[in-house]
Amino acid sequence: MKATIFTITLILYQGIFFSQNNFSPNRVGSYIPGDLIVQLSPGSKVRNITNRISKKYDLNVFKHLSNTANIWQLKFNSEIIDQQYMLDWLYKQPEVLLAQNNYYLELRSSIPNDVNFDQQWHHHNTGQTGGTEDADIDSDLAW
Repeated sequence: MKATIFTITLILYQGIFFSQNNFSPNRVGSYIPGDLIVQLSPGSKVRNITNRISKKYDLNVFKHLSNTANIWQLKFNSEIIDQQYMLDWLYKQPEVLLAQNNYYLELRSSIPNDVNFDQQWHHHNTGQTGGTEDADIDSDLAW
């Protein structure tokens, strides 16, 4: 049962984090040119923003990332307009709450660096204290 839950969790994790193809261990800290993540104020329409800027910049909606938080992924032609200029322009728009580059992701270990973690069997039980392996609450999967 736990193996099935773990497999489903792993598949969902991969679907979420690799859906934008922006994981690259060699590019950690850098961003995808011409790609931005923007949060708009409640009730604001993203088309008002894309229609407001010159068509030559080719600012388009790529994906609606969150209905609840009104977050959008936008793409534009980074060969015509500078990434920072586009961010600055977006921040001047009254509907925009937040705007950021779409950064490459870094996969990190889900095991904390706590020196006493190996004694906390209830988080990740490997049988380290003589107990039953995997008799834990799988909290390491949530980190």
